[in-house]
Amino acid sequence: MNDRKILEAPSSPEPAKRSVFWSETGTLCLLALPIIGGQILQNSLSVIDTLMVGRVSVEAVAAGSLATALFVVPLVFGFGVMGPFSVFVSGSYAREKLVEAADHLRRGLLLSFLLAVGLAISITVFSGCLDHLDQPPGVLIQAKAFLLLLSWSIVPMYLFQILKQYCEALHTAWSPMVILCFGVLINIALNWVFIYGHCGAPPLGLLGAGWATLITRTLMLLTLAIVVVRIHFRDADSRRAFRKGSFHWPGYWSLLKTGLPAGCQVTLEVGAFTFAAVMMGWISDHALAAHQIAISVASTTFMVPLGLSMAVAIRVGHAIGSGDMPRARLSVHGALFMTVAFMGLSAIVIFAFAHDLASQFIRDQAVVFLAAQLLFIAGVFQIFDGIQVTGVGSLRGLHDIMVPTLINFCGYWLVGLPASYLLAFRLGFGARGVWLGLLIGMALVSILLLFRLGLKLKKDYTQLPTASGSCG
Repeated sequence: MNDRKILEAPSSPEPAKRSVFWSETGTLCLLALPIIGGQILQNSLSVIDTLMVGRVSVEAVAAGSLATALFVVPLVFGFGVMGPFSVFVSGSYAREKLVEAADHLRRGLLLSFLLAVGLAISITVFSGCLDHLDQPPGVLIQAKAFLLLLSWSIVPMYLFQILKQYCEALHTAWSPMVILCFGVLINIALNWVFIYGHCGAPPLGLLGAGWATLITRTLMLLTLAIVVVRIHFRDADSRRAFRKGSFHWPGYWSLLKTGLPAGCQVTLEVGAFTFAAVMMGWISDHALAAHQIAISVASTTFMVPLGLSMAVAIRVGHAIGSGDMPRARLSVHGALFMTVAFMGLSAIVIFAFAHDLASQFIRDQAVVFLAAQLLFIAGVFQIFDGIQVTGVGSLRGLHDIMVPTLINFCGYWLVGLPASYLLAFRLGFGARGVWLGLLIGMALVSILLLFRLGLKLKKDYTQLPTASGSCG
């Protein structure tokens, strides 16, 4: 009898839990793959511009670098503001409210358009102040013209981003990625025409790269808009919600009160790295060059956890929208597992090939040696950087924005940058001190975000703000 009871006893729930974990992790990975691909492709557009402009002159490259550095801070602020949009859409999709999702899209497009125009005007006005940056006259002339074209290309870029996030939230992320692939090819072709002066066009150098960027982003926007209309707006209710939805201020405000802190959050991080570059310039031009090489390597691998961060925000938002808190926890755990695994592997590769990686960028052996030293610090930095961005994405899916923003401010600006200055200039560590300070700040941010995430995941809530409004 006892043997029979043992045979009939239910099996351990642990294998079932592991099976559910791996199933959710696989679903998250499938969603993240096209998003990661899209991030890599978007990042490659600027890399291609730099490679092709490099054949024109050193002055053109310097002007492009100056313009891009000034452009990136307002750019990432807008991306941060738009970041939570996909969470709202995924929540509506989980509740099978496609009409509500279409209404979110209308709001997102309007807000992103107004934000893009406002930033474009601000950058245009700021471009008149470049003369006060004490740069070579030839660099300033080209940088101003290039910055103006970049500033207005932000309008189609932001609208494309909203449509891209809409597709990702509805688990159709491959369409934007395919369009981005063609966008890269179009950008290369247009660069060849406008930079070097082919097919009857005059050689415009760096300005040609600006025109190629503007045209490419506009074509990508138009193509994705057609795809969204043909795939997601086939039903009359969604079309009506998008075209005739009433202006419902609480819905817009829900997006803004989540998006604005998110924009400030990412700007605080990017601003910290921008100021770190300024400190490198205080040390020497060799330090600044080595810093740029290390950042280039680190930012390339960072695209993977960044894509995972976006994907986990969508999956958590979807789980919360469908009232499935256990699945939200599994998504977070799966994302953290994949992030640590990938960034740990990246760290090993960087440790093993630091000198070889640095030597691919420049021939100056002094710069290569210093960059290799920074890359050793970047190897450790990788893991904390991946954890913090995945934590931010997970908390965004839980509509937790303000506290992570405060954590970023404290970690980077109250701890990381002061530590960088102290180590670099007071204790004599130089360029390595700047990166060690950044590492300290990043480690603190990642630990605090993990602690915050643990507290939020303990709550058994299934109802969060949806930014829903009238869809009539």
